[in-house]
Amino acid sequence: MAMISTSSIGHPNFTNKSDAALKSLNDTFRQLSSGLKTGHGFENAALLAIADRFTNQLQGTHQARLQVNDGISLTQVADAALAEVESGFQQLQSLATQSASGSLNDTDRQALQEQASAIQDQIQSVITDTDYNDISVLASNETLTFQTGANATGQTQIQLQDLTTAFSQIDISSQSGAEVAISSTTDALTRIGTQRTDFSNVQLNLVSVSDTLSRLSETLTSADGRITDADMAQEVSNAIALAIRAQAGVALQAQGDRLSGSRVQQLLQ
Repeated sequence: MAMISTSSIGHPNFTNKSDAALKSLNDTFRQLSSGLKTGHGFENAALLAIADRFTNQLQGTHQARLQVNDGISLTQVADAALAEVESGFQQLQSLATQSASGSLNDTDRQALQEQASAIQDQIQSVITDTDYNDISVLASNETLTFQTGANATGQTQIQLQDLTTAFSQIDISSQSGAEVAISSTTDALTRIGTQRTDFSNVQLNLVSVSDTLSRLSETLTSADGRITDADMAQEVSNAIALAIRAQAGVALQAQGDRLSGSRVQQLLQ
């Protein structure tokens, strides 16, 4: 009996095309499941380096926003405390003005002094007890530096002033003492007003920086997404096309197998 050798030239070709289509389909499914680009040259080192830089800058921007929020919170705490101190000195000024009146006697002035002493104790308590994260915001001469940008130059400073010894004790138990108290409370209110203005300016600056960082974060996230995120609509379209190609390849391969088998049977007959 003669030896009969059969082969299908198209069979390996069908198989290769089918395998390639299935591999591409698997890559597409991975992108759809992860939402990230895989394959198709995304492993290119330059693209990965760019993506890493965006990631690092995003992390730095996020940390800077946390620092900005800390700075805003500190200025808010300090300003609220200064508002109480300011209110106390306004009351002291009012009491001093009353005590300076020539119509009052020593007993009247002593009663006013008792009120003034209680208010001064309250002022000192606010100054010494107002803290933010263990930082005494009204009882220390300190310059606080906040990293408010992703780069080393992005910094904001807040200057604190020690108010514990800034104001002498007010004595309005006498008319002359009351006249001095009017002047000293006026000076104190001026100084407090200046400090509140400074805190307000820093707070406004920090809010502006926060808005800028928010916009920067959105821009970086969008740019990073264009590099790393898969185009879902495009990948779904690719998946459909590749699935059709894979199914066609399988069908052609199966048909080739049947034709080859049928040809062998014909030759054996």
